[in-house]
Formats: sequence, C-alpha cells, structure tokens
Amino acid sequence: NGGANGGANGGANGGAIDGAIDGASDINSAADDDAPFGPYEAKSAVEMVERLRTGKVTPLELIDVVEQRIAATDHLVHATPIRCFDRAREAASALVHPPDPPPG
Repeated sequence: NGGANGGANGGANGGAIDGAIDGASDINSAADDDAPFGPYEAKSAVEMVERLRTGKVTPLELIDVVEQRIAATDHLVHATPIRCFDRAREAASALVHPPDPPPG
C-alpha cells in the first residue's frame, strides 16, 4: 500500500500520518481527565450530543476543544483548510438551552 500521498507503508507523509494515528490511539486510551483535550477526548458523537442535551457541556466548550484538536493535528493531515471559529462562537453564544429538552 502507500502511494504518492502516503499510506500505511510509505509515501511522503505516510510516517507522520501513521504516527498521528498511533498517537490518537494512545490518547484515547488515557484517562478522561489526563487526555490532552480533556474529558471529551474519547467520547462518541452520541455521547457528546447527550452531554449537550443535558447541559453537561456547552457548545462553546466544544468549539474550544475542536479548535485545540485541529491546531494540534492539522499540520499532519491538512484536513481543515477553512476555519470559522469566531463565527461558530458567535452562533453558539446565541443558542438558548431549553430547561427541559426533548429526547433525541
């Protein structure tokens, strides 16, 4: 495998990307509080939606985590060419969490 863009067995960026993936596995096995991106590191999207729904986390907190994660990893994967964190924070600040959100 591999090729010009890298891969498991070669390519210009293969080793760096493989290292980032291996590092992500190590991070996900860490205790929640010890993870570099806090207690949300190894949570699934379903778990995070539940935390948002119940008010255990705010949209602004998650935007901060996403921004940190992208800053730490994008130089390896180049997956986020356009970043709109200020616009996301503005939109998140306008959200109102209902006192008793419906399930789902």
